[in-house]
Amino acid sequence: MRIIGGHDYFDSAMGFGIDKTVVLNRTVYADTPIARYKDCGLKYPKQETIDLVGAERLHSRIYDYETKHHSFSFEPLVVWFAGVRYGGIMVKIEDNKSRTPMHREFFWDKDAFAVFLKELGVEVKKDTGWNGDYRFNATNLAEHFDNKGSQAEQEWLIAAGVSIAILNVAHAYRGGSGYEENAGWRFDCDGLKELGFWKVLDAYSAFQNLSQWVGGVLPRPSAPMIDITDEKTQLQKHGMDKWSFKTMPGSKK
Repeated sequence: MRIIGGHDYFDSAMGFGIDKTVVLNRTVYADTPIARYKDCGLKYPKQETIDLVGAERLHSRIYDYETKHHSFSFEPLVVWFAGVRYGGIMVKIEDNKSRTPMHREFFWDKDAFAVFLKELGVEVKKDTGWNGDYRFNATNLAEHFDNKGSQAEQEWLIAAGVSIAILNVAHAYRGGSGYEENAGWRFDCDGLKELGFWKVLDAYSAFQNLSQWVGGVLPRPSAPMIDITDEKTQLQKHGMDKWSFKTMPGSKK
């Protein structure tokens, strides 16, 4: 497969050889428009954050969890890659003194995420109460990681010709104009390296899966029709040579 545009971690696998007849047109993440969730056949997650047992808020600013020195915010990750859904969690960590971002952690495995929470000294609540639809709890968090997507969603991807879809979280009031404009997906773009997606699929496996999807599942454009304008060629095409409908030379009966 030949990839045109953008750059991602699995591009290195093209060094093993490519089929130039299979092409993926890809855009740079920042330049890729957001497709609104209402206009897509992919399920947009309701959960915006997570409820934790033992989470204490030491400051007026709202975080999902705070310690004496650090603040933690949790955000859902969803990537559709070659027809398969992958769910994860991004953790943003800030310094409490300077209130500046320190770094981000990406978890695509529920067991690895559970280890992280244990080391942090918290655990996910079993029930988040009345606002449970909009927060991760012990039940829907496991489903978020395990869900590989539905057949209806995969069929929509095929019909739309989409190979990669990255969730775009709105970071806005639900139901407001900012939410409606920014809650959605970015299609066929780079940026998976920055989300730690290499933890899910190594470069070779990612490239192979994508190649099989683009070259074997998505409908490929048919060869363009050739418009013949040359008069001589048109005559030959219709079975008429220089003698046209006249009697061929030779003996007459």
